[in-house]
Amino acid sequence: MVGCMSATLGGLALSSITRPLGFYLFMVIGCLQGIASIGVRAFITQFIPRNEISRLFSIIMTFEMVQPFIGSLIYSNIFAYSIDFYPTLAFHVTSLILIIGLVILTRMDMYWGDIKSLPRKNSVIIGFNADEEGNGGSRFKTGYDIQ
Repeated sequence: MVGCMSATLGGLALSSITRPLGFYLFMVIGCLQGIASIGVRAFITQFIPRNEISRLFSIIMTFEMVQPFIGSLIYSNIFAYSIDFYPTLAFHVTSLILIIGLVILTRMDMYWGDIKSLPRKNSVIIGFNADEEGNGGSRFKTGYDIQ
């Protein structure tokens, strides 16, 4: 939440103040925006089984890889459209999107903020289920007990 708030306020400073001071404020206020992705990943890992974390991170990394291409296309079109009457519109759109994300993160934190107190089992393979004579068995996994 700190990283998302930092990015939002930094973007608002950059878009609202069109002098060099706005850029400097963006650099100072927005310096923590890089921790937003780390915080979201740490929060998400508390809800998914450990054997699914790598799959989720690969999907997140795919979106993070594609985002600059799609974002530059969208924002260059916004900038080209609004250059004559509102040149900082693209930065305000970014801040609006970040505010929506901040509201979602705040809601999730209010709803699931105390996740450590919920009963949880690690999702790991714990062995074979063999009978007393040592015949056969099958592998099984534990799961989450979050209700």
